[in-house]
Amino acid sequence: MEYDVPEKIAIYMDKMFASEDLRDRCIKLPFGFRRARKSARDVCYFKRKFWTGVFEIYPEIKDKRLFYSLTQQKVKTETDNKQTHLAQTTGN
Repeated sequence: MEYDVPEKIAIYMDKMFASEDLRDRCIKLPFGFRRARKSARDVCYFKRKFWTGVFEIYPEIKDKRLFYSLTQQKVKTETDNKQTHLAQTTGN
């Protein structure tokens, strides 16, 4: 199944990706360790806020394996992801 994610919760995932990018860039800079460490903490924080928000809206999916589609702003269960992958590999 697919579950829509509201914009106010999807923003956390966008911030997480931005923090990951900042962490990767800062770790390569001289004396960038502190900022990289803060960005790594931000990644964990935003990821936790995102999934907590999703589970508050859809408590029935808490025990399932989930995937987030960034382009569609939807959370999908593992069975949906397998069907999509199967359709892509067979051309259906």
